Amino acid sequence: MSKNVAPIDAINLLISAFQDYRKAPWEAIEVGALDTGFFTDLPVAERDGLHQLSRFFTPEDISSRPDLIKPVVDLLAQLLDPETGDEDRDFAKAFLKCGYKFVGALAPLAKELECVESISRVFDLIQQRTLWHTFDTQGFNPLPSLRLCLVHNLAEMPAPVVSQFLSDGAGYTYGYRYTKTELKLFLFEHAETFCLVTDLHMNQGLLALYAHAFGAASSLKLSDEDFLPESQFSGKMLSFCERVKFLKDRDVFIPGAQHIDLLLVAQTLSAISKAYAHTETPAHKAILEQGAVSLLALMLNEHKPMSDKQSAFNRYGGLLTATDNRIDNSETTFLLEKLIESFTARTETASPVIEKAVSDLKHRLVCELSIQMKGDYAKSPNGSPMFNKLVNLAPERFQTKADFSSMDNSTLATFAAVVDFGPIKNNLLSHHPKLIKDTFIKDLGL
Repeated sequence: MSKNVAPIDAINLLISAFQDYRKAPWEAIEVGALDTGFFTDLPVAERDGLHQLSRFFTPEDISSRPDLIKPVVDLLAQLLDPETGDEDRDFAKAFLKCGYKFVGALAPLAKELECVESISRVFDLIQQRTLWHTFDTQGFNPLPSLRLCLVHNLAEMPAPVVSQFLSDGAGYTYGYRYTKTELKLFLFEHAETFCLVTDLHMNQGLLALYAHAFGAASSLKLSDEDFLPESQFSGKMLSFCERVKFLKDRDVFIPGAQHIDLLLVAQTLSAISKAYAHTETPAHKAILEQGAVSLLALMLNEHKPMSDKQSAFNRYGGLLTATDNRIDNSETTFLLEKLIESFTARTETASPVIEKAVSDLKHRLVCELSIQMKGDYAKSPNGSPMFNKLVNLAPERFQTKADFSSMDNSTLATFAAVVDFGPIKNNLLSHHPKLIKDTFIKDLGL
């Protein structure tokens, strides 16, 4: 017969079990739900039990008592239940801190102990609530544990859980916006420069995905030798391509890709292109092609309507704030310089699949930048020149009416006003003759 115990009693029982290392009959115990008033009525001394329990959440203690993983998960499931609410935000943070400490300690052991499903359950409950709380000086910092869990257990974690974390990545960036040092970057180059001279950050879920593939370094400095088929990096690139295909096949998608995220995608496509050019193995070529396609599918939804609030050149994932969330003009120019450099330095391939992926990304960036050009960036010294440099990287993508279909009327008008005279402008006006009059007036400076 099972015994139902209150969460506070379960905490005390677990402390005793960890302390004396005697196997408790946990299969006969069920952890009950939190009582009404739990937050306000619980004495401070009993609250300290949660902190005491979390001291045992170390890899050594957990690996020595695998029988206690299930009751800890059952307890955390009650404490982190989204229905519980945040009646006491400080105590809610204490629950979350206990949860992510457990996840961080168990993450490297989960596959070995056959409890990825259990750790994923806690992982998911944490991320459902942690976006309501921001990083603080008292040490509330869930990101390292969540990233560590993804790095070690990505393939085995349920796709919806992974998808939600990757989707929430921009939200974590917003929550940590006042503490830049807690946010991490990953680029194939320029990572240190971005940290020093801009306030731009990347989706922290995406960062975990790249850390899983390429390691913890913030910036990879690659040489030609790294792209040789027998190199360690080439092996990592093939594994990365297989991983993003794995995610795409499970309908994982990262909405609202942002500034540095898109630069990283451009750099990744460049690296895929160079790896493709160096290999003669058909199987490897196919993996690299699928990686390019899957990466675009993971990051860009071609059917997503674009708007001012959802532009890739907005800050913090386009989340609504009380202030203007566009990135400033100097940062926009700096980002565009690096994007254009990534495209122009890329090795072209004989693969129509990879070339189309690169072309699709250029097209999307131009459309997204057209939204930014509605603001004061169009009036800045670098605005129009940078826009046209980017447009001219993909002239073949602005020919048919369908090529302009992702932009609404106001964005089309902005595009027509900013783009230089030439075939692209003529193509747009031939498909949208209503823009001719206003465009002509603006071109004359009237």
